[in-house]
Amino acid sequence: MDSKCRKCRGEGGRSVRKKQRDHSLFANQYEWQRCDRCNGSKVDPDYREKYCDYAGCYERLGYHVSAEHPPTYCKYHKEKVQQERQQQNRQRSERTRYEQRPRQDDKWQEKRCPGLKDASYCGNTIRYRTDWNRIPDLCPDCIAKIKAKKAENEAKWREKPCKRSGCSNVVKYNTDWDHPPEYCKTCSESRVKVNRNEKGTFQATKKDGTLLFTFGRCSAPPSHKQGGKADIKREWANRGYYWVAVPGTPHETYIIDRNPVVDGFIQQAGHMETTYSKEALHLGWIAMAIAVLGSDEE
Repeated sequence: MDSKCRKCRGEGGRSVRKKQRDHSLFANQYEWQRCDRCNGSKVDPDYREKYCDYAGCYERLGYHVSAEHPPTYCKYHKEKVQQERQQQNRQRSERTRYEQRPRQDDKWQEKRCPGLKDASYCGNTIRYRTDWNRIPDLCPDCIAKIKAKKAENEAKWREKPCKRSGCSNVVKYNTDWDHPPEYCKTCSESRVKVNRNEKGTFQATKKDGTLLFTFGRCSAPPSHKQGGKADIKREWANRGYYWVAVPGTPHETYIIDRNPVVDGFIQQAGHMETTYSKEALHLGWIAMAIAVLGSDEE
């Protein structure tokens, strides 16, 4: 607060013109009139001073006598006291939490982290509550390593279209794989294996080894056989036809104009179930067969 008198503004009075009695030489002359509030002291009579309450500080603090809350500290020590109080409040809050902690920690337990598989022992502390539905087996550091490894592995996954013509599925593979798949899961399950038996004919089998059918290229009969069926079989051989024999009774052989198995896929017209039942194979070969031979005609 300013100590100057509010009426005279710290001047102690004012200069006033003398009363003009006549037209003498004293006309228009001024005299000093003392302030009736401060009585010329220039100090407001309601102004008071006190020392700063901070220990060791002798700075004077001015205030009005009617002030409800006179100043307690100087500007410097006021900020310092505020900081000290804030620090005390924080310590009090921490102390309160620490005092309440034992009552809350009754269900808290600790155990050691065993570490990741194929890695050295970790030994970090795992804190958990006994009322949790899922208690962690690894510490936060090991969990972070697993997440980082998972993200790295996910970045290596790629997609490409299935190699089989007419299939719109995609094939997912990892760039670390030495032999990524060429076909989707559906097409891979429908592929068959082709082996050659001791007679030199081809056998189409399922992945579990079940024989589906045998096949081979049509061969020409000996040259001394002429006419009739011999000429027909010679024509089949010249055109590169194939014969297909499905095991069972009655035993029938189908003559078709194409290789029955290409890249592991049975070349039948239309849709055929992936189980390759005898009925489905029979209907498929009948639909595309050029001729069907009985057991006595082979």
